[in-house]
Amino acid sequence: MNAVVKDNRFDKFVNNIVYASFFIHQLFFLLSISALSKNIIEIRKGTQLVIIISFLIMSSTILFYFLRGKFSLKEVIVYVVIFVPLLVSLYNYRVVMVISNLFYAAIFKNVDCKKSLKVVLCATVLGFLVNIILGFITKYSGNAMQTRYGMERIRYGLGFYYAYMTSYYYLTIVIMFILAFEKFNILMYVTLTFFNIVIFIFCDTKAAFAYTLVALILHLLFIKFNFKTLFKFFKIAVICSVPFAVIFAIFLPILYVKGNAFWDLFNKIVNGRLYLTQNAIAVCGWKWFGQTVSMGKVGAYYADSAILTMLIGNGLVVLIMSTIFMTFFSYMAVKINHKPLMIVLFIIAVRSIFDLGFMTMQLGPVIIMFYDVYNKYRSGIVCDY
Repeated sequence: MNAVVKDNRFDKFVNNIVYASFFIHQLFFLLSISALSKNIIEIRKGTQLVIIISFLIMSSTILFYFLRGKFSLKEVIVYVVIFVPLLVSLYNYRVVMVISNLFYAAIFKNVDCKKSLKVVLCATVLGFLVNIILGFITKYSGNAMQTRYGMERIRYGLGFYYAYMTSYYYLTIVIMFILAFEKFNILMYVTLTFFNIVIFIFCDTKAAFAYTLVALILHLLFIKFNFKTLFKFFKIAVICSVPFAVIFAIFLPILYVKGNAFWDLFNKIVNGRLYLTQNAIAVCGWKWFGQTVSMGKVGAYYADSAILTMLIGNGLVVLIMSTIFMTFFSYMAVKINHKPLMIVLFIIAVRSIFDLGFMTMQLGPVIIMFYDVYNKYRSGIVCDY
């Protein structure tokens, strides 16, 4: 579209506002899930306020980019078409997780993708370390006594409100390292693996430990050592990962039969999630455009799947839209040979079957890469790794 504001003097300034706001937004999001923040209402309200203000500041830059003519008429139409069903879903579900991705895509259309990734990496690492320090110097550690492996033991929160959060945000840090720096030396692999083991010992979150380890192994195989034959099969797996994840997340719980030896073993491997998610589907049901409903009751049911949470909360229409988008995103990553992004998208898809991650900005901030990948795909640019 034609630019209303033709002067480019403020472009760099506005881009810097995006970086600064994004850093603050990510940092305070990490602080908002600290044990300290969750237990002291004034701190919790303060962090939430900063999160909202920083997001609004970032979102306001979309108007500036629009007036600068950075969006075509076709883009605007596509955004409106996507925005309407997401808005209806938001009205029904009252959770901004999915619709916020649409804003992130637009916000980061005109800024340096690599710099944005390093900004979110720095903010996440800083917030992660601050939470750990707060856990040590205050009485709010997030530690919890739980029964694990048939015996009681302490799961250390390391300053996070729930012990599992520490492991998952470490996974986010590893993902951001993969996307921001792409190539590692051996010391980097060793260091990231070492901290993954240490965090697992303290927090005892097996899934996040496994996802992090798999991400590093895939990075080692395909980027460090360039196993070409195996990589050909991996590319197919990446493109198919999201549709298959959606199918598995929905139908595995439906097909689960309690008392069947195979299904009971499978259910045990995934810590009872088949049984709990089957009950969640039965209790909550689903609607086309979402609903506000409690998705968990201790010992009875729990939608412990990002994909099922989206189906139940956001509705089938939004789940289909998100599946198409993420599959197209994965396809573009494969076509331009963006190996780091392929690894990350694959991990996100797999962990979304029985865990968090699908279309969740905070646990896998890859949406900010969309336009960078799309532009390379349209231009026929192939990454060299």
